[in-house]
Amino acid sequence: MLRSVVVCRRYCNIAQPGIRIRYELLLESTHGHIGTFDMTTGESQTEKHTRLAQKLMDEAGREIADGESVQGSEKLWGAASQALKAYCSSRDMPHGKYAQRRHAALELADERGDDAIRLAFKLAESCHANFYNDWMEQEDLDSHVADIRTFVEKILSARAT
Repeated sequence: MLRSVVVCRRYCNIAQPGIRIRYELLLESTHGHIGTFDMTTGESQTEKHTRLAQKLMDEAGREIADGESVQGSEKLWGAASQALKAYCSSRDMPHGKYAQRRHAALELADERGDDAIRLAFKLAESCHANFYNDWMEQEDLDSHVADIRTFVEKILSARAT
């Protein structure tokens, strides 16, 4: 038997005019948590993170191609991180901390016997470091786009349905 509980979370931002209110529907069964559904956007947390991963991946590719290496490299990390959040959310795994997303990526690589997942995650981590240090060469970033895009696709295809 499925029961639903409406949880209202209010976010007020005094610095900007108006009040932003966010309503979430928490779906829960007698066996535990199933997921959340944002009533203002109509999408689940998994859908939100999937959308953001795809958006950031597209933006990263464009920015790196345009020579915006620092911003593009951070968006590569963002795309990988959002894909992992979507994966974890779909499987009701914790994902709020970096270590939890890292664990999920490495565990999936082990489950699938796919070292490319492990290596692409490390590339994404290095892209995150590049945001702060700007040390990567353009040709490296150009190749990282394809590798991290493949990583994002693999992670998103592993989501629970």
